[in-house]
Amino acid sequence: MRSTVSRDQPVAKELIDELSALSPRPDQIMSGDDQRALERLRRRQAMNSQRAKRLGDRTKALGGELPGDTAGELGKKLGSAVDHMGKADDRMKGKDPSGAREATRAAADDLAKARDRARSAARQAQQNAVGDEPIRIPGADEYKAPERFREDLLEAAKKHGQAAPDGYGDMIKRYYEELIK
Repeated sequence: MRSTVSRDQPVAKELIDELSALSPRPDQIMSGDDQRALERLRRRQAMNSQRAKRLGDRTKALGGELPGDTAGELGKKLGSAVDHMGKADDRMKGKDPSGAREATRAAADDLAKARDRARSAARQAQQNAVGDEPIRIPGADEYKAPERFREDLLEAAKKHGQAAPDGYGDMIKRYYEELIK
C-alpha cells in the first residue's frame, strides 16, 4: 500500500500544480473596490483582535473573582478566537477572501461560545450573591410613620368625623385610629 501511495504522490502533486497554474489568484480577479473593501475589513478584524486580547487579559486578572473555571474557559476561547483572527488577517493580506472567511467564521464561533460562557457565569454569580446574604423583611411593629403624616391623619379624622353620615361616625373614628397606630 505504501508503494502505491508513494508512486501516486508525484502524479497528484503535478495535477495540483497544473490546476493552480490554470486558476487565477484571488487578487487577479478582485476589482480595486473589492481590494479596498477587503483592506477595510482587515483593519476592523485587527481592531476586534486587539479587543479580544484585552478582554482575555482582563479575564486572567479577574480569574479569582469569576465562578468556577470560568476564567480558564474564557481564556481558552478568547485565545482561540485571537488565533483564528490572526489567520484571517494573514489571508486578507494575501488577498484570499475565501480563506479569510473560514478563519473569520471560526473566530466568530469561538467568540460566541465565550459570550455564552460569560453570560452563564454572570447568572451563576448572581444566584450565588442572592443566596449568600439573607434578606430581612421588617415587621409592622418596626415601622413608625413620620410625624407630619400622623398630623395630617388627625386633621382629616376631625374633618371627616364631623361630616360623616348618621351612624358612620364611630366607624370613621376607628378607621383613623387604626391608621394612626
